Amino acid sequence: MSIGIGVRYEGGFVVCADSKVVLEDGSTKIGAKLVTSQSWATITIANASTNDGNAGTALAHELLNDLADLNGGGPPAFEAAIKARMKAWYAGYGSPGARPPDMKFVIAMVAIGYRGLYFCEPPQTVIRSYVDAVVIGAGAAVVDPLIPTILHTVFPLRSTLLRLGYLMYRAKKDQALVGGPTDLVVMPFGFPLPPGPTWADRDEMETLEVLGEFVDDIARECVFGLLSGESRDKHEAFLINFNQLFMEKSEMFSKIQFPSLSDVGL
Repeated sequence: MSIGIGVRYEGGFVVCADSKVVLEDGSTKIGAKLVTSQSWATITIANASTNDGNAGTALAHELLNDLADLNGGGPPAFEAAIKARMKAWYAGYGSPGARPPDMKFVIAMVAIGYRGLYFCEPPQTVIRSYVDAVVIGAGAAVVDPLIPTILHTVFPLRSTLLRLGYLMYRAKKDQALVGGPTDLVVMPFGFPLPPGPTWADRDEMETLEVLGEFVDDIARECVFGLLSGESRDKHEAFLINFNQLFMEKSEMFSKIQFPSLSDVGL
């Protein structure tokens, strides 16, 4: 399985996914789970499959081609095209009576006058998210409980990327089926025409995710001090040390750069 996350930031959508692909025989490989296209709309799809990553990737490409061929039509046509392709794939999978592998998709699209972020699951589940993040895959069990704290509202792009880096760190740390480099795409809304998708460099994401443990360190220290039951004097002494730790770690985050995303303002 894996993890895919779609989220809105102040000026668009961000979609990211790990790259550990689980195959039908249980083996794993590193491969891309994000696909993008730019035609009448900018479209990005992330897929997560329980036991057949190749099937998930193939269906994602079929969905992408269908959606790129729509040439407009608004939300009803867009959502109907997703359902039609998923239903056809589900009905035609394998031998009669065979159960298709479980798979889920994050689909984000930006077009003139219309934008949408979706959770999709064959055969015909298509749910549009207006504000909340969409999380799929095995890593969702780790990330979903963190969303109300980490992504409780819409943030600027840089803050959104830092938060996604932490969530990807936690997913890889706490779920064995999540792994490999992180692929991330930024999709600005734009006006009058939305720009195309911009990919983050994998090395930049790896550098960001390494810092995830420092977020855990800060949270651990904060809880330790708050629940220590010590006197006010000892709390004040604790805060001096905690402030120093916080400033050291925050300085490391402030130095994170995203040269690959310079076209979207970073």
